Amino acid sequence: METKFIFVNIQKPSDALQLSKESQVRSHVTRHQWKQARRDKRPQNKLQKLQLVNLLHNVNGAECRTGFEFNVCRLGTGYISPQIGGLRVDPFQSYPISVQPWTPLLVDHFDIPELDLPGKHGLLRTLWFPLVMTEPALFSVIILLAASHYASLQRDIGSMKMDLLGLRYEAVQSINRCLDAQPPHTINDALIGAIAKMASYEAMFGSLKNYDIHMQGLVRAINLRGGLGSLGLDGLLHRIVVNLQIRIRVNFSEAPDGKMSLTGKVALVTGGVKNLGALSALELAGVGADLALHYHSTSDKDTAALEAKLKERNPSIKIAFYQGDLTSAAAVTKLFQDVIRDFGHVDIVINTVGKVLKKPITDISEEEYDSMFAVNSKTAFFILKEAATHVTDGGKIISIVTALLGAFTGYYTSYAGSKAPVEHFTRGVCKELQSRRISVNNVAPGPMDTPFFYPQESPEAVEFHKANGMGNRLTMVEDIAPIIRFLCTDGAWITGQTIFANGGYTTR
Repeated sequence: METKFIFVNIQKPSDALQLSKESQVRSHVTRHQWKQARRDKRPQNKLQKLQLVNLLHNVNGAECRTGFEFNVCRLGTGYISPQIGGLRVDPFQSYPISVQPWTPLLVDHFDIPELDLPGKHGLLRTLWFPLVMTEPALFSVIILLAASHYASLQRDIGSMKMDLLGLRYEAVQSINRCLDAQPPHTINDALIGAIAKMASYEAMFGSLKNYDIHMQGLVRAINLRGGLGSLGLDGLLHRIVVNLQIRIRVNFSEAPDGKMSLTGKVALVTGGVKNLGALSALELAGVGADLALHYHSTSDKDTAALEAKLKERNPSIKIAFYQGDLTSAAAVTKLFQDVIRDFGHVDIVINTVGKVLKKPITDISEEEYDSMFAVNSKTAFFILKEAATHVTDGGKIISIVTALLGAFTGYYTSYAGSKAPVEHFTRGVCKELQSRRISVNNVAPGPMDTPFFYPQESPEAVEFHKANGMGNRLTMVEDIAPIIRFLCTDGAWITGQTIFANGGYTTR
């Protein structure tokens, strides 16, 4: 039986709301004759939008329909928090360059490429021509975006606000219905595109909280599908999802605490219960990451105390602990398998495992040599290997090395020598993972004020090391943990590097 498509120009939110309820209608959204909105009209359009933004804070009489969950503040007469009006740009930037000259300022969405190809349910079209869909959820989200942009250019949105809220409700409900109806392995590109576009809507018109909710749902849907690599469109949908996460910074600038959010991300920290590993875990908890924390030997009391601190920092995160000696490849493999079993995926790997030995080379035994290289080199190598295999695209891998890679002091030959290969491992792995946008870096602290440092040193040697650092002090774990958090968030463009953070102990 031949499929018939009905083509409709969406001009008003009320039109879109009505069409969203007609399941047999498949529509397209045009630029709504944007060619008529020429350059000389752009200042006028911008003025209208700015007036609308001011108006939004004084819209009276807004009522929320029973059962709807909207961002509506009820203060007597009530008003709608800026859900409408195009306050922010589209993080997808999903319009062709040729459209820009005649698209009004601050309006980004009318041509949208992520569409079903007729006759091939779930396959999104990548060409720029009128939209045809066979996925109701995607249709609902696109008309929500189109209607919101239409409203953003109107002086009086009083008659539109309930239609727009209704559209938002219908879009969320349509996504939920599709998810309920489809077995996980059949989640198609169109549905994933709909969820991503809903996150885009919140990025432009909504709140960071709602954006995070949709992004968490998007991550779950992609994982059920089989990961980013399983998405279609010859990588286009993959890039769209990634760009949404990156470009959200344009809209929200920063999370409320001033740090980029890692909500929905899973971080594996080896050596993560004490010292630098524990403080790094606290930093990542503060920006929303779920935590898989490995330790070699510690007490239940230590893990319980750390878990309490982490939950105090962020009560909503998931935390799990894993014990093991990682000096065998099999043990490293098992750790990653256990973490993926419990969390479903790994996005960030931070390796803080290390062993220090201060001895003249003439006194180092073969057993000591083997032990140093097993902990500092072999373990790091196989952690990098498993991370390269399992870390999601766009992930982060960080290894802790030493400032002695850049300057030398006596009797640390085996320590510096066993850490040195990690720098070369990192450079190589960085190149191998570039196409997956996984950043791979080292952090090289100076002598750190931890229990691992003092047994090796005399009081005079401690003073010597302090004298070589800024402020006449040792490196603190509090100096390094924020750098690790930075590399996992804002510093994503840094890769293949060794960051010497030692207060001037070395000047490499």
